[in-house]
Amino acid sequence: MSVTQFEVTRKVYEDRPDRPRIRLAFAHNSNSYDFPITDQVFLERRQNNHNLLTNVNQLYLSLSLGAVWNDWYYKLVAGIIL
Repeated sequence: MSVTQFEVTRKVYEDRPDRPRIRLAFAHNSNSYDFPITDQVFLERRQNNHNLLTNVNQLYLSLSLGAVWNDWYYKLVAGIIL
């Protein structure tokens, strides 16, 4: 999937303040999404360069639907291509 509206955010959860999650907020087909990022290569590249997405106008995403847990399907960004 290709997206042109996106923002990487950092979310700290009360039960795990020592392990913030990096998330991707994006729009696709007039819907807004906010999924955790699990692409380790992207996360390492962004950790080393917080300006990684400066001047990037489009991302290609590989999304994943996780297993059911507590009657909830977890969705995540498994891969990001700049």
